[in-house]
Amino acid sequence: MHSATALILALSCVSFQAYSLPLDESSVPIADDAEVSVDADASVKTDPEEGTVEPVEPEEPEEPEEPDEASTLTKVALLGNQEQVDDTEQYSVDDDQVSNLEVNQSSFLGEGDGAIHGIKPEIGDKIPVMAQTFAGCGCTWEKTWTCKGSIAMPSSVAGDPCCCCTLGCHKSNRCTNEQCRAIGVDQAAEIAAEEKRIAELLQGADMLIGNNIPAFKVEIPTGQRCMRSKILKACNDQGLHPICDQQAYWAAGGKKCFYLPVPYSNKHLSYPPHNTMVGLDPAELAGMCFFAVSGDNALANTGTSHTWTNAGATTVVKGHGGKTWTFAAQDANLNGQAWYTLCTKNKPQP
Repeated sequence: MHSATALILALSCVSFQAYSLPLDESSVPIADDAEVSVDADASVKTDPEEGTVEPVEPEEPEEPEEPDEASTLTKVALLGNQEQVDDTEQYSVDDDQVSNLEVNQSSFLGEGDGAIHGIKPEIGDKIPVMAQTFAGCGCTWEKTWTCKGSIAMPSSVAGDPCCCCTLGCHKSNRCTNEQCRAIGVDQAAEIAAEEKRIAELLQGADMLIGNNIPAFKVEIPTGQRCMRSKILKACNDQGLHPICDQQAYWAAGGKKCFYLPVPYSNKHLSYPPHNTMVGLDPAELAGMCFFAVSGDNALANTGTSHTWTNAGATTVVKGHGGKTWTFAAQDANLNGQAWYTLCTKNKPQP
């Protein structure tokens, strides 16, 4: 009996304490007949000092991050338009999608494999069509695509040096038609059409600068150091005109040379880093001299830098495959080396 009485008194105290909990000033008493619903997923937090109970909302699950479109395109730039890279992954980019796509310049136009340099979409430059290459190859755009590394697959070309297909690839780094067919790319027709166009433009010229300026390689008479006056005579004797080393020498030299248009106009033909910037092969121009103005001197391309043609006879020139020779060899026409310049049918600008 005493135990039952004690239990009743204890329950009475608990009931009284619960009823006596202080209410927030903004709280509204709940009517006796009101319905109360409890969120089964909600948890509660109890302040041990106050004894109050506060609902805690369940945390929202984190949304999965959207794939970065720029990094996806970079991957495509590395893998090209291969329909299947392995059994589980497929990558393909439509040309129209690429040209209309706005990309993040810092991630897609930055450094590393699949990077594009020198393109400024904010001023209207078009994003080039992605390199059509092989798994294992890293490609970089600088006027044209060039690729590095070794081909990983398909097995028929695995281990070959990396290259890419179609006219967007630099000629020196372009895959053969057979290699391109291994990834389902048939470049034969467009390459043949471009070669025909170039042949028609050249009409006996030695090289094509840009898309439409045939240039003729003309020899300075044997046994003579190349000078500006000799360049002028050598070209004129062939019914041609000198190509200016750089636009500034057109006016300074009496408007007797033809200056190349943008992007060549403010670049020196005699300076290898400038050659590379505009897509010319410095090795092709190594040892050549160009119309410039410093007394009667011309500017010569040494394959690594440039210098006035009154430089010493021991000045070294570096050509294809690292082959070297000197100005003295060119002066004397030794071992097939001689002084050459570039001339054109285009008349000097008025």
